[in-house]
Amino acid sequence: MNRQTVQKIGMGLFMVFIAFRILTPPSNNNVYNAPNGTQQARLKTFYYTEGIPSYKVYTRISGTLLWKNQLYWPAFTNTPNPVAHLQWSSDSQRLDLLINGTSIWHQVELTAL
Repeated sequence: MNRQTVQKIGMGLFMVFIAFRILTPPSNNNVYNAPNGTQQARLKTFYYTEGIPSYKVYTRISGTLLWKNQLYWPAFTNTPNPVAHLQWSSDSQRLDLLINGTSIWHQVELTAL
């Protein structure tokens, strides 16, 4: 490889990196473990627009690598400065997304009888 080719490849990779940084919104990740330790949930908060959060909720079996996307809520505008968190039920069968203390979404795990 000559010097010009290396410079073109380097410039291309730099441009891809800059585009990725511009198109990726700032976000926060919070992981919540189920009380019985068998599952985990992750709440990811994105800020596509200043002060207006979007939420994604993921779950997985503890010890596995892949997260399953359960909910995508774009632009929550119902209340100013919302405070969101996830909460497991005491038996680890229900996961709630709470915003300002009110459950706005939940997932129930059905067990085999």
